[in-house]
Parts: sequence; C-alpha cells; structure tokens
Amino acid sequence: SNAPICHGAGINHATLSDLVYEIEFVNAAGEVQIINKEEHPEIMKSASGAFGLIGITLSLTLMLDTMSYALMDPRKEKREQAVPPPWSTNEEWLNTFNNRCMSYYSEFFWFPTMKDCWINCWNTTTDPSHVVKKYPTPLQTKMQQDECSLAQVLYTRLLTCSDKIQCQTVTKFAMATLPSTPEKTTIPNGLHFRQGIHNMVVLDFEIELPLYENKDGKPDFLSVRQAWWDTINIIEDWQQQDKWVCKVALEMRIMKASQVTLAPQNYMGKAKWITSIECLTLAASPDPNYTNMWREFTQAVIDKYSTYKDPDGNPILIKKHWAKQIDLCKVQGKDYITYAREVGYVDQIPIFKKHIEEICTLGGVTYEQTMNTFSNATLRNLLQ
Repeated sequence: SNAPICHGAGINHATLSDLVYEIEFVNAAGEVQIINKEEHPEIMKSASGAFGLIGITLSLTLMLDTMSYALMDPRKEKREQAVPPPWSTNEEWLNTFNNRCMSYYSEFFWFPTMKDCWINCWNTTTDPSHVVKKYPTPLQTKMQQDECSLAQVLYTRLLTCSDKIQCQTVTKFAMATLPSTPEKTTIPNGLHFRQGIHNMVVLDFEIELPLYENKDGKPDFLSVRQAWWDTINIIEDWQQQDKWVCKVALEMRIMKASQVTLAPQNYMGKAKWITSIECLTLAASPDPNYTNMWREFTQAVIDKYSTYKDPDGNPILIKKHWAKQIDLCKVQGKDYITYAREVGYVDQIPIFKKHIEEICTLGGVTYEQTMNTFSNATLRNLLQ
C-alpha cells in the first residue's frame, strides 16, 4: 500500500505513505539501508512512495494518531440528499453534506441502478465507554463470509448474463448487505468493518481531483458535488444506450493533500484537499467488446474532468491513482505516462529523481544501479 501511495479517507488524512517515519530496505548493492524523517526529512517525501524503486523493503515504521474510538454512523439516503446536485438549493442537505465531508472519515458509495447512496462518514471520541470491542462480531464476520461466498456464486452464475442483469444483481446485493446501524468501536475495527469480504475481479480507475478553498478559506465542496454528479450523468447516459459500463460502484472520498513527491494527491501546495472518485465494474462480460467499451467510458469521464478549471482559470491536472488502471485512455491527447511526465508531474519528477540519487549516494550505490535493479518499463518511461 505504501509503494504505490494508497490512501484512506478523511479531510485531515493524506496517504498511507505520508505516515511513514522510517524505512529499512535492501538496496541495489545488497546492503541493508535505513532512512527516516528525523535525519532525512526531504528525501523521505520520495522514499515513502517510491514504487519499490529504492530497494526491497524489510520494515516500515509509521507515525499514527493516538488510539481513539470510531462513532460509526452508516446511512442509506436518497442520492440527491446524500450528495446534493450542483443545482440543489436545499440548505439542510447542503449543510449536512458539508459537515460529513469535514468528518474524521468520509466516503460515499453509489451503486448504479440504485436510487439511494450508502454513506460512511464518522467522527471519533476518546471516551471508551460502551465500546463494541469486537466489531464486526464473530457472527457478523461469519455472515459477511457467507455473503462473500454467495457473491462468488452469483458472480460465476452471472458470467453468461447480460451486462444489464449483472449490474442490477450486483448493485442490489451490495446495497442490501451494507450496514446502516450506528456503532462505537475502535478505529481499526471502524476502518475494517467488512472483515469477511474479499475482492472480486474488477476493472477499476480512480482520479484524484484537487479540492480548492473558497473565498472564506474553507473547502469548496461545490466542485466535489459537480464531479460526482457529472460521473453519475455519464454512467446513466451510457445506460440509456444499453451500455452498462459501471456494474459495481461509484465511490468518492475526501482527503488531505499529500506531501509525498509523486503522490497523485500532491498538487504542490496549490490544493489543500483532494476528492478521490473511483469507478469499478465486473471484469467478466458476455460482450467481447466490453473492455473497449470500458476504455471509451473511462475516456469520457477523463474528458469531462479535463474541462474543470483551477482558481486561476487553468485546466486542472488529471492525476490517476498509481495502483489502479492508468493506461486506459489519453489526457490532452497523450498517453497517461507521457502526460504525467510532461504535464501532470513535470515539477515533481526532477525532485523525485534528485531524492532517489541522494538515497543511492547514502547507500553507496549509483542511480543507474538502482534503476537497473529495481525499475520497470513504466518507471523508466516516467522518469526518463
């Protein structure tokens, strides 16, 4: 999770890589090397999210918040209420949405064909009273495991069904099995409340959009609502054409901007917060052209996001999650790695390369040795 710079959610939380205090690794010379934030604060900004380039990680030390308790408050609400459209004037809905986005943890799910959204936004407390120490309970975990087994059976049975039936079945099942009861539990349990659920094979892309401040210095959540509803509209427009390209979920998370050099959540100080939007679909389809259709859908979403402007009137940078599909489409007419190198990360790549060279020097190896030992074609293309 640290190498490709993965994240959680919450407006005061950046990526997992931002939490890294120390890294112990085997470098290109086969020697154990240790670097940390206390002695090397700048190069750690690159080392903590280096895609495995610095060497083979032996251990990581993370700096975490003091343990507290999650006041979980999952909700199922009409999607217009959960994330008010840009044209909404309902003050109660808008205030509730803004407050949820300011929560300790905040994420929103919409399952295409559903009229409701599932909301997972919660805050914390240091009060340990009435805490559910084991959440989910063993019984709930067993039920989740059974749900997962049933989902796998459904997945197998759905392979020959139309994409529309796949979408209708999966989204209804997913929405029905998600919780909607408040709980008070430890933070780890709150973050991993679906302990019996495991992954299915999906196609997945995720974009990290800059969330700028308004004239009052607060997050401008209008841009969040705009991106969310633009994506819903594209999905539903395609459904009207009998193109069921998003068969699992549309997900959105609010988070803090990152200090990690090549993090897609790092806008070099120009945005304090980030909106993460992710689309998932089942990889299996009876349509032999489905992969191409998914690529076209992804391009349509990217093209829409590319029309957004920053506060200075310039097009925003399009930054994809490195651990998701990044080679699906073009940005500004360029393949994504070329776009990232020439536009999206043009200011960050020289910093990253400088930091990696410094790490190599500290370990008594050369940059070329490290690249030859630990890089791959994508990294060489990005860093050329």
